[in-house]
Amino acid sequence: MDVAAFVGFAAAGPPDTPVLVHGESHFREIFGDDQPLAWDAAAGVIQYAFLGPAVRSFFRNGGERCWVVRVAREPVTRQFEVPGVSAVDGGGGLVPYRLQARSPGSWADRLRLSTEVRREHLGKANYHALPDRWWDAEIAQDDPTPIAAGDLLEITFEGQSRGGGGWSTGGETHLYFAVERAEQDLTAGGATTTWRLAGQKHFTGPGGGRTGPDGQSQAVSGWAHRLTLTLRIDDDRGQSQLLSGLGFSPLHERFVGYLPTDEQLFQAADEQPPQPDGGRPGAGLWAEVAAPRFALAAVKTDPLPRLLPLPPADGPASEGARRGDDPGDDWLLRDGLAIYSLDCFLDPDLCDEPAAQLMERALAKRHVRGEKLRGMHAVLPLTDVTLVSLPDCVHVGWKSRYASLPPFEAYGPGPGAGASNDPGLAFGPRTELLPPVLQRHQEGDVLTLSWGELPGPCTVQLSDDPRFPAPLTLYEGAGSSVTARLPARGVVYVRARTRSGAQVSAWSPVLELGDPQARTDDRSRVRQASRMNTREDESLPSARLALHRALLRLCLARGDLFAVLSFPLGDRTPDVIAHVHALGAQLTRDDDRRALSYGAFYYPWIWQEEEPGLPRLAPPDGPVTGMIAAVARTAGAWTPPAYKLLRDAAELHSTDQLHRLGRLLDEGINVLVRRPEGGVLVRSATSISPDAAVRAIGVRRLLALLRRLIMREGTLVLFEPNDDTFRRSLERRLERLLIDLFVRGAFAGATPAESFEVAVDPAVNTTDAMNRGEVIIDVQVAPVQPLLYMTLRIVQAPGQELTIQEV
Repeated sequence: MDVAAFVGFAAAGPPDTPVLVHGESHFREIFGDDQPLAWDAAAGVIQYAFLGPAVRSFFRNGGERCWVVRVAREPVTRQFEVPGVSAVDGGGGLVPYRLQARSPGSWADRLRLSTEVRREHLGKANYHALPDRWWDAEIAQDDPTPIAAGDLLEITFEGQSRGGGGWSTGGETHLYFAVERAEQDLTAGGATTTWRLAGQKHFTGPGGGRTGPDGQSQAVSGWAHRLTLTLRIDDDRGQSQLLSGLGFSPLHERFVGYLPTDEQLFQAADEQPPQPDGGRPGAGLWAEVAAPRFALAAVKTDPLPRLLPLPPADGPASEGARRGDDPGDDWLLRDGLAIYSLDCFLDPDLCDEPAAQLMERALAKRHVRGEKLRGMHAVLPLTDVTLVSLPDCVHVGWKSRYASLPPFEAYGPGPGAGASNDPGLAFGPRTELLPPVLQRHQEGDVLTLSWGELPGPCTVQLSDDPRFPAPLTLYEGAGSSVTARLPARGVVYVRARTRSGAQVSAWSPVLELGDPQARTDDRSRVRQASRMNTREDESLPSARLALHRALLRLCLARGDLFAVLSFPLGDRTPDVIAHVHALGAQLTRDDDRRALSYGAFYYPWIWQEEEPGLPRLAPPDGPVTGMIAAVARTAGAWTPPAYKLLRDAAELHSTDQLHRLGRLLDEGINVLVRRPEGGVLVRSATSISPDAAVRAIGVRRLLALLRRLIMREGTLVLFEPNDDTFRRSLERRLERLLIDLFVRGAFAGATPAESFEVAVDPAVNTTDAMNRGEVIIDVQVAPVQPLLYMTLRIVQAPGQELTIQEV
């Protein structure tokens, strides 16, 4: 009950394909850095996706495993022409060979590909052709490594070249032989090993010119080498990847054409990754490039190509670095995020399905029609997932491809400098007291700010917005310096002031902190590609309402999923209450209205301290989901996930007054509060359901746990005969299961008899039900909270799946 699924925007990774992630570094390896989305011209900052912060905070708050689903609108995959390598077409000619990035998106723009053809010396060779494409090869091998199917051999002829009419002396000719079959003549003795080989051959004449397949039967002699390919990937940050020993032929177990894309590698939870090309070699290569994840993959073709090296005329064995094909300037379009739309979170074939038919339609689409589930509906087959969150559904939106903004230098120091504009100050009017002069000293990613001697205490504030609308206090005291760690990505701002008695100085000029190179690169392209909306588009609130409705229906259809939800940053108490009311009004049908107990809203946003001293604004989805997972693992899914400290929440971001707290709690909205001694915790643990019996999150999660356990027990006895002995046996199995939960504190009541009851008697299994072949079991439980009995009805009908209903 502690595995979560996060659905959102990422820079890399397979779209609409769930990937199981085991930690922060694993997430970064597959999904890359946080996806930059849009430029907030008013604040002079970049808005990034919230998926990365949510996943990282999930792990820091106690989560151990989660699934991640990247969503986008038709992202584009970049291709790379492989230097020094060609493919053989159907007519024996040579065409350029291409690889592609392992996943779509502009993240691959920074990659450069170089190759090296490595030659393993086999010895002196004598070759002559035989009928049926066989060749005899006598090799005086220095290394007895056997020749095998899939090897590419190169024979360099001594002083011979092949012209239009035959062989001539002078120049140099290379024979490339792609081995399809290899047999060794074990009867031959001495230092020479005789091989009988079958395969395809190509020649390279003088000056590097090529001819097609050669059908001549002349005997030739020369030096033999076995060729393998090495790929090297370099990026603009100085990081490199090397993959050696790759083959040129589909018969080679490490054929470069078997390199998998992310979508091929990360299959659905209940599917094993298929062997490439119907079980041919390649499984070992897949395992090797999976961790650490290699950046490139093969372009799928049918049939698979056969490759040949293309050494230049002067004979070097390696080719210089080459970037991918020119994709154009619109990188956000290639990321599939040129337009902010909540439609990409939904499967268009399932988004309007009521909960009662959703699972059936999803299974039909996936298994009958063989189509892929998309968006958040890709979570449906993940049987270990019980928590789901959509952290990127709260953006206000952006516009793509707008006119260029002024240069980067025009965005500092911002309106916060030189004036005391905090409405909450109690220090009196501004005086001539001079502000501190901040000096910076940086060693690596550690920054020290100092300000010298002041007439009174110094206050240093931090914000991700140069206007400082809701700043954090980084330091306050009589010292002369403070040390913080610079962010790996993004930008933050600091300012300082001092006071002496009733006098307060103006704010110092704003300092901008972050990695200058990364900041400049990101700002340059984001500023040219997209612009954050000044206010939320009028269509987004209704679209978000439909998205939340579809998510709750999904959770109800599965029966054991629970959604963690939040609101946009600009929403205040009236906005969030109106949203919850509208959601309840849309789920008016009896079946769908039960979905309101399958999700909880959390408010407000937090300053999430991913790095010491440098927090960033984020919705609370990630830390709350991690906290719920940790509570379930350590104390049980029935334990209310409330009054728990969120580990990386440095501060709240809210202008609401405390007197509104009661209104939010009455509406079932879980409020995050600030502890007097520091830190942020969750004040309550309720869903938005109007049904008091299942409103508590602990109750809904307990029923989900029971559902999973009962489904497991029911599956074990699915084909037993339907008689009284069978029903009593099943009753005892369920009672043992419930006693175990009672001992662990899942139920109210002093004794098992006061906590639960399992009924299989004739009052439940009527004559009509037995004539239909049905088995019905009623399980009544009294959850710890509230002290009310809940009834689960278990029904097994002939030819149908086991069903569990709340009565």
